[in-house]
Amino acid sequence: MAAIVYFCVVLVLVVNIDQSNLEVNAVNHFKNKNLYQISDNLYGETETMFFSEKNSVDILNDFVTGLAVNFESEYYKATWQPIGISNFKGDVIFDAYYESGSNKSPYVVNNKSYKDIKSIQLNSNVFDMNQVQISVGKKFDNDDYIFDKYNNNIPVILGSELDGVYQLGETLDILYYRKEFKGEIIGFLDSSQKIMTTKEPETILDRYIILPIMRFTEVPAITKENKIFVIASLLSQTNGRIVTDATPLEIRKKLDEIATKANFKEFSVIGANGIAINSIVRMTETNRSTLFVCVIAIFTISTILFMYTTAITIRKNVETYKVLLISGFSLEQIYKMVGYKLILTSVVGSILPIIPLLFIVQNPFNLLLNYLFAVLISSLLMLVIITMFTRRTFNRIDIVQKLKG
Repeated sequence: MAAIVYFCVVLVLVVNIDQSNLEVNAVNHFKNKNLYQISDNLYGETETMFFSEKNSVDILNDFVTGLAVNFESEYYKATWQPIGISNFKGDVIFDAYYESGSNKSPYVVNNKSYKDIKSIQLNSNVFDMNQVQISVGKKFDNDDYIFDKYNNNIPVILGSELDGVYQLGETLDILYYRKEFKGEIIGFLDSSQKIMTTKEPETILDRYIILPIMRFTEVPAITKENKIFVIASLLSQTNGRIVTDATPLEIRKKLDEIATKANFKEFSVIGANGIAINSIVRMTETNRSTLFVCVIAIFTISTILFMYTTAITIRKNVETYKVLLISGFSLEQIYKMVGYKLILTSVVGSILPIIPLLFIVQNPFNLLLNYLFAVLISSLLMLVIITMFTRRTFNRIDIVQKLKG
């Protein structure tokens, strides 16, 4: 029993260290980086005048394309934007405005009843910079970020709390910027996945539906049905962040070149407030350091307690060892026997905690390897210490002398 409890503690420590490393690695992409916020100036009269121009949508699309091409690995876009889901199966906690207490009533579009649900639309850099992990299924392909005017199907990835509410491969009727889509579920996120969004420096995705931000290779002809979708999509992609090592002067120069080529001037670029991001980076690193200290302390205490119970067992079995010596066993054979018993106890004790791990954690291979490595190191450490302790105990007891009488 002591071995099972001990290795359960080891498993819990390994899981926590693994999660801590994931969080630190994710925020490291933002550490000591310069963040620049791009915002369009299209509001009020300026917006009305701009979109009154015949080629305004093409101009905006050229600017968005220029951002995506010139800042391919640096342009960061994660937009908090509720989407309508028809006949949503989930609980009220998934409502877009649940936390604020201002949930909206369902509404009908084209004879379908929709409900506004939490959703974030993001580009591929968000996955990479935050190291977002998928528990089952797959991430978006490169083609998923390109709008196909001939296809109304789009892939979606669901947060961990929606796993079980929906299944992989199921489809959702989606209303996104007033345009209807069929969303195919291609994956589910691991629990506690976090990203930086325009609204918050840290957003947990457990209750969100994730959509790819779709770029237009060619702007579709504007109709009454798609006008809101096309314009809203372009404006959304215009407002993003650049995460880079470049200086403000370098960024301004590159943006001016993009704007001149696209003939789009209605935007501003400012150094985004990095205080919150840097605070999260420091806090995450501090949490990991604190966790490591706690892990070492708990591991040390657990190891001492386990060895203490083993030592008590050895003392209690002295009479048995006397019988073995009388039967012709040598002290070296008894030492080996104690070692073999410890190894067997460790094997049995370490296997049992793996069983719930296999059922609870999806894709547990890496976690399992880390756990087995920790088991191997701790078992070898205890084997050496217990063997030394056994020899010392036998020397103190002077078991040969006791046999004489």
